[in-house]
Amino acid sequence: ASADGTPPVLHPALAYPDDRAGYADPDAYLLGEDLFVAPVVTPGVSTRALHLPPGRWVHWWSGTAYTGPMDLTVDAPVGEPPVFVRVGAIVPMLAHDLETLVAAPTPMGADRIDPSDRAYLRARVIPMGSRSITTEEGVTIGVVHDGALTIDLAPVTSGPDLGLRDVRLAIDLAHAMPAIAAITALSTGAGDVPASTRAAVEAGCDGVCWATEGDTLYVSARLTGPVTIRPR
Repeated sequence: ASADGTPPVLHPALAYPDDRAGYADPDAYLLGEDLFVAPVVTPGVSTRALHLPPGRWVHWWSGTAYTGPMDLTVDAPVGEPPVFVRVGAIVPMLAHDLETLVAAPTPMGADRIDPSDRAYLRARVIPMGSRSITTEEGVTIGVVHDGALTIDLAPVTSGPDLGLRDVRLAIDLAHAMPAIAAITALSTGAGDVPASTRAAVEAGCDGVCWATEGDTLYVSARLTGPVTIRPR
């Protein structure tokens, strides 16, 4: 938003002006480039009819993939609003155990929540093509999927250093484009890394560790500098 004025919350008609069917829903919006949201605004309703924008999208809760533009109706119980993540996305996320419904200090006060307070950075990834982001925690995540999968992680070398070095990724293999059948090995510049358990990966590790569960590859990396990770 600060670079070119594009708001972080955007109606689909502005992002996809040629998709005229998306103009009709006043409540749907894009959160950044990669999340499409169709909130339920009618009391007591637990389904939502919506128009999905062009592209390949994965329902956040069910994992069902759709190719837009298309009209569909999805379940929308309380706590699971209709949210879709774009294939190709890298979505930074907060920690599992963060409680947001507690009293908070004044946002601009001395005790405000700061990105450097986070013990680690999580991200959900659906690989497609080449994508790189730099998060507010000062970590660059790059993913290239051109038949072979490559992950580059690095702390930023300019700007404020927030000291966050622990990165944990959940990589969706089934919805990657092209889909990734299985991961049986993983290497870094230091050589092959033995597989671990998901619990160990979720707890964090020195260096790089990884595990697969179902169609998801879990990777944890403690950064001392740039690292390139190659699952295969």
